[in-house]
Amino acid sequence: MTDGSTYTETAEHTWVWVVDQEAALNQPGKQHEECVDCPAKRSENTEIPALRDYAVTVTGGTATVAAGTPITRAMEGVEVTVTAQAPGGKHFVKWVVKAGGVTLANETSATTTFIMPANDVTIEAEFAENPVEAYTLTVIKGTASVAAGTPITDNIAQNTVVTVTADAPETGKVFDKWVVLEGNVTLADATKATTTFTMPGNDVKLEATYKDASPSHTHSYGTEWKYDGTNHWHECDCGDKADTAAHSFQWVIDKAATKEATGIKHEECTVCGAKRSENTVIPKDSGSPETGDSSNLIGWLAALFVSGGVLTLLGVSGKKRKESEAE
Repeated sequence: MTDGSTYTETAEHTWVWVVDQEAALNQPGKQHEECVDCPAKRSENTEIPALRDYAVTVTGGTATVAAGTPITRAMEGVEVTVTAQAPGGKHFVKWVVKAGGVTLANETSATTTFIMPANDVTIEAEFAENPVEAYTLTVIKGTASVAAGTPITDNIAQNTVVTVTADAPETGKVFDKWVVLEGNVTLADATKATTTFTMPGNDVKLEATYKDASPSHTHSYGTEWKYDGTNHWHECDCGDKADTAAHSFQWVIDKAATKEATGIKHEECTVCGAKRSENTVIPKDSGSPETGDSSNLIGWLAALFVSGGVLTLLGVSGKKRKESEAE
């Protein structure tokens, strides 16, 4: 070297870009290259392109940056998440990119992501009518309708309220009950000819069953009396009653009273034999008829009748004796 300097290590520069001024929205920045091993610089005041604002238009959905902040505009290189908003009665099908040429993470997922390119993006969510899961209702010996009464001819969606009505029975038959053959449904009342249930998530099969009508009945009351504490009657095996009337009670002596001991009596119906007032005490015989006791009264009357006859005979006999003596 002519300047007398001596170089012992020689190597090429290793350049890296160093930002002097960050680019902003619609405002370019500045940068230069700088060696990582020495202070050498080059490409000074190189322009960094201004950041541009690009629109994100989402039809049938919303857009957010990756962190979840809702956006109406997004810049190049920003990760954007879009979420479909299915209206009632419809379900999401897929995303369709109308403009922007972006690649979606999953176009058939209602929520997907993409990286914002250097241009506007328009994405549309497509929807379709919700599929109706329909099930079959089979009614044996009956008809079916929805709750409003409209007859059912097609398959029925789950949770539909259904009314079933048994067909008119044959002559001599009456409706018995509903039998659930399939479906595990709960009927409002299985013993009524018309009942309701809520359609489950499977097919249903119901059967209306019938039984013989009760034959005509001829009452046979018999001769044996039935009775309670007030009335007596004749009764048919079916429970029907005839000849109902109030009891006709009279006193019956079970044990006559004496001067030394009381007696016992009860009341008994003269028609059916029903008893009441059993073990009623008859006072001891005091020598005079007991008021209200017809049995003792009859005895006294009989005694008086016999006494009167004897006295009459004695009188007639005495009269004849006197007449005989007078002669």
